Amino acid sequence: MLIGLNLPQYDIDFSGGITCPTSLLALAQAADAQGIDSVWVSDHPFVIGPDGKRNDALDALLMLSAIGISTRSIRIGTLVLAASMRSPEILDAAARTLSFQAPGRMVFGIGGGWYRPSHQAMGIPLKPYTQRMQKVADVAETLRRAREAAQTTDGPELLIGGFGPQALEIAVRSADTWNLAWDAPPQAYRDVSTRLDKMCETTGRDPASLRRSTGLTVLVGETKTDRKAAVARLAGRSPSLRDITLESLAERAITGSPEECAERILAYGADEVIFTLVLRDDPEMLACVAQRLAPLLRDTPSAATKQDSKIHSMNPKDEDKTSRQHTQDLPKHNTPQKRKTHDGNSHNT
Repeated sequence: MLIGLNLPQYDIDFSGGITCPTSLLALAQAADAQGIDSVWVSDHPFVIGPDGKRNDALDALLMLSAIGISTRSIRIGTLVLAASMRSPEILDAAARTLSFQAPGRMVFGIGGGWYRPSHQAMGIPLKPYTQRMQKVADVAETLRRAREAAQTTDGPELLIGGFGPQALEIAVRSADTWNLAWDAPPQAYRDVSTRLDKMCETTGRDPASLRRSTGLTVLVGETKTDRKAAVARLAGRSPSLRDITLESLAERAITGSPEECAERILAYGADEVIFTLVLRDDPEMLACVAQRLAPLLRDTPSAATKQDSKIHSMNPKDEDKTSRQHTQDLPKHNTPQKRKTHDGNSHNT
């Protein structure tokens, strides 16, 4: 199993606020040095928290550039870029440029976009979901053609996220990786992965050639005391988080010792897991993931068949709703709110 890290990017993610972005590069470098396979950024210029406060963000493509020249071997990706806010040609140019900075290490994750405040701020209409997914298809085709024309392995990989029919069709047709984030139930994740297997077989594609990736929020610590201390630090970052507890967080995130977390993560049967740390800029929690959790995931067979069958499956008809529930970059992601119905655009675009 490949191990990825979702990097801090928003005001609330940094203990010193967004004025201290050097910690982002330091975390990316630490992940690279400690054997993490990939680091990831999302694509909002800002987000509005549950308390109505605006949290500004660092730009995704500029961050990729800075990370690319600051690291040596780690893969670098977007989870995911909003195709609705950029033309295929702009994204193609960005992909070529970034591939020069980090040859063979870039992953362009593309999604339809959903966050209305971002679109409004940029003066871009938020079109119906089917039109946005057609834009994703156009971007995917443009990047695929450009990579074939370049005849190089240094071009970016393509990741498509979601589980609606259109997203899955694009993934089968064009993607190197399919991803579902954030925090989908294991059985639901495996159900969609099974659908992808069947779609690949129908089109003549080897299902094993499409990497399966998931995004999960995690609070890992050797002891319960360690985990409670992390929650207390999180609660101190914003008034909107002050009532959070370890117990409430456990309702929506994977929490526990490295062994406890590994058992739950292996139930997904994924090829790759991308972690959002509850404290996203915490080097100690990253070290625990790299040194204690990652070896358990890499060295243990998947436990997918052991997962509790009571978890509900996803409904692809809810395609454009739960993107609002599964944006790990929104401050509310770290609050004890329960998830609502999942949909196929469940990415932070």
